[in-house]
Amino acid sequence: MNIKNCEFALQSYWDDRFRNEEVYDWLCTYDDLKAILQPFLKENSNVLILGCGNSSMGFDIQEQFSANVTNIDFSPVVIENMARKFGNSRIKWICMDILNMDFDKSSFDLIIDKGTLDCFFVNETSVYDISKTTCDKMHDLLLNISNLLTPNGVFISITFAPVSTRFKIYGKDDYHWNITEFDLQSSISFPHHIFIMNKSTGLSPENRRFLQTINEKANIQDSSRLLLTNDQFLDDLMNIDI
Repeated sequence: MNIKNCEFALQSYWDDRFRNEEVYDWLCTYDDLKAILQPFLKENSNVLILGCGNSSMGFDIQEQFSANVTNIDFSPVVIENMARKFGNSRIKWICMDILNMDFDKSSFDLIIDKGTLDCFFVNETSVYDISKTTCDKMHDLLLNISNLLTPNGVFISITFAPVSTRFKIYGKDDYHWNITEFDLQSSISFPHHIFIMNKSTGLSPENRRFLQTINEKANIQDSSRLLLTNDQFLDDLMNIDI
């Protein structure tokens, strides 16, 4: 399928795609994540899935953990389809842009992003030199995510992005969380990076040392060797059957 990178940020692209696609798991499946999610879920946990698409993950979480799951996506097509397919009293399907989330503060114990935030970077010319516009947009979004979490809530983000660039974006004191990062083995694709942000404490000393190392390396390395265009960066994405 011949797709331009910029299309991943367009509602029209996703509406058209969801009209013809029954189900697709982006980056990984629920089974790939189940063991990672389990420590953060219990009966009646309130869970928010950002950019749910047509994945059944929200339904699977509700079935296994009896959690209260809210799925949001900016595509009315997929929300209508998923509500018809999986709707029950404990699963909500809401058409909502994640840049304009309208929930009460401290509403969720767990918030999950499975590749949705990556779409905000598709117009960047380099994954190592993010524009101020995108950084500002991400900062506002992450502030809102942090506010929506309960005091001990957890934000889990799975991404294509290089660890160093995404860590700099997630690693700010404003969000009041610490960060754990590791590679996630996927049954449907190559490994990705998973970030677990826990609001119980702020950035750890290890987080701060890593951020310092990233900044020091950025200052001394030759940018011409680091710059990677988004077209190159998403070559791997284009090799996935989407």
